[in-house]
Amino acid sequence: MQEDVIEEILPVPDLPEGTYTVRATLTGDGVQAEPLEKTFLRKHFPWENNTLGITNTVYPPFTEVTTDGNVVQTVLREHTMNRFGLWDSVVSKGRELLAAPMTIEGE
Repeated sequence: MQEDVIEEILPVPDLPEGTYTVRATLTGDGVQAEPLEKTFLRKHFPWENNTLGITNTVYPPFTEVTTDGNVVQTVLREHTMNRFGLWDSVVSKGRELLAAPMTIEGE
């Protein structure tokens, strides 16, 4: 038997560090439910909201990722993908790296 799952994401302001409790109560016609409670710790980490390393610049010797149909080219590699997103071929420096195309198998 599968349970119905309902998810709701609510916006909240930035909270100071501390322990908080979220309480939710399901209400409606004929619904009687105990409040659900979840306690969590809000901790500010040093990396939150920083912009370190965020750039669209590609530095040499690297090159931008390019695509041509089902072929994706990256630094020294060319990946040919099938309709499942699996690699049919991976070529590096002109040499095929795969013995055979990737497949999905199941029992």
